[in-house]
Amino acid sequence: MMRSTVNAIPESGAVTSLFVPTPDRCDQHLLRRVHTPPASVVLRALVSMPCSLQPGGLRMSSRIEKAPNSKLPYTARELSPREVRDEDVYTYNSPKMGGKRIRVAKLANLILALRLEFDPEVESYIERPRQLACDSETYEFSFWFRLKSGREFLPLLVSTGTSEPGASARRCHRKERQLLEAAERAQLPLKFEFETDLLQLGPAFASWLRMLPGVQLASRFKHRGDLRARILDVAKRVDRVRISQIIDALDGFPPGDVRCVVADLIHAGHLSIDPKSPLTEHLIVKVRSV
Repeated sequence: MMRSTVNAIPESGAVTSLFVPTPDRCDQHLLRRVHTPPASVVLRALVSMPCSLQPGGLRMSSRIEKAPNSKLPYTARELSPREVRDEDVYTYNSPKMGGKRIRVAKLANLILALRLEFDPEVESYIERPRQLACDSETYEFSFWFRLKSGREFLPLLVSTGTSEPGASARRCHRKERQLLEAAERAQLPLKFEFETDLLQLGPAFASWLRMLPGVQLASRFKHRGDLRARILDVAKRVDRVRISQIIDALDGFPPGDVRCVVADLIHAGHLSIDPKSPLTEHLIVKVRSV
């Protein structure tokens, strides 16, 4: 029997994080997980910064800007009932994709999804776009994504069980050569993504996960454009500025609104941060050079 949906980070007595809005500013549960697996322990260890929760789960806005490009080459395959039953399943609404519901299985795919979501060079992405036949077997790509430059990629998640040590102290897929040849014949831009590498992105993943609700909520602000301009004006005056200094400089705006729009500007690529630094109000942000 399939278990009921539970929060992505089930914590009792959790504190409000820097960018996650408080319950009175939220109206829809977006990030959630089906099934209670061992990876929930890994998720807590990676994030280690619990979100603000209320009965019914973490709630955020679903009203987000339209997708940058509605003409996409693939449609995401729906997860099967067996996958939902047996795997960790994570769901969120993508600001980059105009509020499209993104649903992925396995923690490594969630990390990869949020990396694509917060990469300002990525224009659009789709989960589980298509498969590749190779040596009488079928391999499914985790995502398709397109860069602003127009280049496209199809990442294939490589688990520990399907990889082995390769040359130059790196891991490789056990059938790397065959897969590359099959992808070349099919004219598909295959890109290997190793599960072990993705799980090393703990600090950056924690930041993406904590900023996501703020980005979603910022899209609802009527004063979003004005606040964006004021924050950028403060950031341009000096080379490096702390989030707390931005909040102090804009004391006419609610601090929570400022935090959400800072996250929104980071997501849009107008501001940049050190992804390895803890996401606190002492974090330094700067205007991103394009």
